[in-house]
Amino acid sequence: MMKKPDFTTAQTGRALATEITKATAKKRNPTEGQTEIRKSAGRKVIRINIAFTPENHDYIKLMAVVAGMSVTEFVNSMIEKERKSSPYYEKARALREMYYNDGGHNDGESDTKEQQE
Repeated sequence: MMKKPDFTTAQTGRALATEITKATAKKRNPTEGQTEIRKSAGRKVIRINIAFTPENHDYIKLMAVVAGMSVTEFVNSMIEKERKSSPYYEKARALREMYYNDGGHNDGESDTKEQQE
């Protein structure tokens, strides 16, 4: 007769994290604003690939679970808070707009004058 496997020493960290994620997903009740965003399914979202330090990755995953959000929702909420509180964001946007509206030059001269020289 074959001996039963001993699972007492098995590492269950990943399985536990999966169970926590499943449990919190059931609890999620989006606010009205989040519901409106989800209704606009035609909205384009931009995806990027980001490398995190192990400490930051752990923080993001753990705090997303604590907040009852997905990792994407949590990271977007962090960025939104920073964007709204940053005194430099609107100034940087204005500079970028001025740069692109001026043909990529900050001196106010038109492209045609520079091409003639």
